[in-house]
Amino acid sequence: MLKEFYFHINLGESNYREKMRHAEKFLRNGTTGKLTLKIRGREMIHPEIGMNLIRRMHADLGHTGSADHEPKLIGKYISLILSPLSTPPAEKKF
Repeated sequence: MLKEFYFHINLGESNYREKMRHAEKFLRNGTTGKLTLKIRGREMIHPEIGMNLIRRMHADLGHTGSADHEPKLIGKYISLILSPLSTPPAEKKF
């Protein structure tokens, strides 16, 4: 089963933490997660900002899931698939 999480580049810190909390919960339950970041309009000029955000998400969720591949920019979407670890850690990060 695959659970998708959608983001935008101009994501606030509190919204970021809330989405990471949901993603962590699904990864702990054994569900594969797909992080999808949508780049809109003028944001296409700087896709590296989106790549940095996806890499930050990967680093924050690295204790509960591992990436299947590097983040990919396809059109106006950057996506990353995280598979749950076989033994999740005891403590929660978010």
